[in-house]
Amino acid sequence: MARKSRTSATPRDNDSLAALFGMDFFPSEGPVTGDGTGLFRTAHRIVEHSGISALIEQWTRADRGARRPGPTPMLSEVQIVALMLVLTLNRRPPLFTEMRDLIRQADAQSLAILDIVLPESLSEMALYHRAYNTYRRLVRLMNPEPGSLYRTMTKTEVADRLASRDPETSRLHRERGHAFSNALLWGTWMLLPRKVRRQFKGDIAVDATVIKAPARGRGHSSPWSSSDPEAGWYKRDGNHDGSGTSRAATTYQRRSDSLIWGRDLHTAVTYGDGVPLVMLSATLDVPGKRLAENALACVDALRSRDLPVRHFVSDRAYLPGTKATDLALPLRARGHRLVFDYDRSEHALGRQAGSAGAILVEGQWYCPSMPEPLQDASIDFFLRDDGDPRRISKQTYAERLRQREPYALHHKERPDSDGFTRYQCPAVGASATVKCPRKEPHPAALDRPLTRIHLPLLVNPSPKVCEQKTLTIPPSAGAKYEQAYPYRSPDWQAHFTTGRQSVESMNKSIKDGKFSPVDDAELRPRRGWIAQLISLVVMIAATNVRKILNWLYAQIGVSRIAAAPVRRQRRREATKGWTSAPNAPPAAAQA
Repeated sequence: MARKSRTSATPRDNDSLAALFGMDFFPSEGPVTGDGTGLFRTAHRIVEHSGISALIEQWTRADRGARRPGPTPMLSEVQIVALMLVLTLNRRPPLFTEMRDLIRQADAQSLAILDIVLPESLSEMALYHRAYNTYRRLVRLMNPEPGSLYRTMTKTEVADRLASRDPETSRLHRERGHAFSNALLWGTWMLLPRKVRRQFKGDIAVDATVIKAPARGRGHSSPWSSSDPEAGWYKRDGNHDGSGTSRAATTYQRRSDSLIWGRDLHTAVTYGDGVPLVMLSATLDVPGKRLAENALACVDALRSRDLPVRHFVSDRAYLPGTKATDLALPLRARGHRLVFDYDRSEHALGRQAGSAGAILVEGQWYCPSMPEPLQDASIDFFLRDDGDPRRISKQTYAERLRQREPYALHHKERPDSDGFTRYQCPAVGASATVKCPRKEPHPAALDRPLTRIHLPLLVNPSPKVCEQKTLTIPPSAGAKYEQAYPYRSPDWQAHFTTGRQSVESMNKSIKDGKFSPVDDAELRPRRGWIAQLISLVVMIAATNVRKILNWLYAQIGVSRIAAAPVRRQRRREATKGWTSAPNAPPAAAQA
C-alpha cells in the first residue's frame, strides 16, 4: 500500500495519485474534486469493468429471437447508464431532465469519452425523448412487473394483472435486474488498486435497509391500490414485514416512520482492515419477504466473481431468524463462518440443542458436565430482574464466559463435504483441558493445570460423547444456532461489532442528504421495481466511489479537501468598498 507522507509533499493531481498507487487511472467524484472530464472517465471505467454491455447484448438477442434488429438509436442503453453515473458522481439526481441538461452542457471532449455524438439542430425536447426511449428499452429487458403505472388502479385490477403474468418470465427478469445492479457495483470495486483488492479476505456483513417508494401505500380497507402497487409495508422491528400490522389496515397511510410503504434493499458490504467499506452486492424485494433467498443471492453474486469466502455477519432477522435449511446450512456449505447475535429470551440463550450427549450452548458444543451456572450465564446476566438473587454482574458474566472454555469440545477435523464435523472430548489427548473421572488422562497433559469435573456433575447414564474419544456431529444438529466463535468472546466481538457497524455505516452513507440520498424518493420518482433498482444502483455506485476515494486519500495522509484546495477569500477583498462611509454600500460611498 502507498506510504503515508506529509500533506505538503503529496501530489494533488489525479495522474500523480494514480502513479502513487500503481494505477492506470484515478477516479473522480463530486463537484469539488472532479472536473467534468474526470467524472465522465470514472463513469466509463465503471461501465467498462462491469460488463453490462455484454449482458445487455445477450439479453436483447434472447428476447428478439429471429426478428431483425431495428434502427440504431442515437443513445445506447450503456450510454444511458453511464450518463446516470455521471449525474450521481456529480451529486445530481438521475433524472432525465438533468441528463438532458448534462448532455447540453458537456463539452465535446467529455461526450467523446462515452462515444456520444450529438446531431446538429436537435431540440431539447427531442434529446429528452431520445434518452428516455432508450431507457425504456433497457427497462423492458429486466422488468418483472410489466404494465403501465401511469394511472392508479383498483386492487382488483392489480390482482388481474398479477394473475395474467408469466411467473417464469418475471423470475428471469428479476434475476437480470439483480445481475445488472451487481455488475455495476463490481465495476466500482474494480476501481481499487489490484493490491488492495487482493487484501480482501472474504469478510462480509449483510443487512436490509428500507427504501421509501415514490408513492403512498393504501390500507386493506381501501378499494384502490398504491400507484406503486407491488411495494409493501415496512415496520422497524422484527423481520420488517408490516403487512399484518393494524396501521396497514387503515384506508390511508399516516406520515410516520414506524410504517413505511417501500421495499427492502438487502446489501452485502466489506468490513475489516486493509480494504475500504464498499457495497459489493444488493437485491431489492418487498419488506420482510424472502430474507434467506435475498441473502444467498448477495453471497452468490460474490462467489460468481471468485472472491474469497470467510465470515458472514448479520442481524437476528437473518440469523437465527430464518430456517436453518434456508440460510444457515447453505451458508456453511458455501464455506462461510457465521457470526450473529441471539434474541434476549430463555429459548434463544443458554442451552440450545444436543447431539449424542454433547450440548450446544450459545453456538458452541460443550461437555455435558459443564456446570449449569456456566450454561445459564447469559440468562442470568440479560434476563434476570434487578432484585433476583440469580442476577450476575458484568464482571461475573465475563468470568463465567471465560470458565466455559475448558469444557468446549475440540475440533478434530474440518467439516467434510456433507457438513459432518468430528469433535474430540476435552478430557482426551495431549491437548486436554479438563480432567474427567471417566477418562484416563494423557501423559502429556499431566503437568498442566486442568479443570476438574467432579462426580456429582457427571451425566448418568453415560452418554455417547463420554463413551467415545471422538464424536461426529451431523450438520442438522443445532444448525439454527451454531456459529463460528463462542458467544460474546473477543473474537466474536471483533467480527460482529465491526461487521454490524460497517453495514449500518453504509446504510447511513447511501442516505446521506449531502450527496445523492437514496432515502429521498423525489430524486428517484419513477415507480416500479426495476425503475427503483436502476436509480438506486447508480446512486450507490457514486457512494462506493466516494468511499474508495476517502480511503485512498487516508492512506497517504491527506483529506479530499486538501487534494483539491479551494482558495479562501481574504477579509479585505470581501469588505472592499464597504468601509469608506458608515453603513454605506460601495456605490453610495463612491458617490
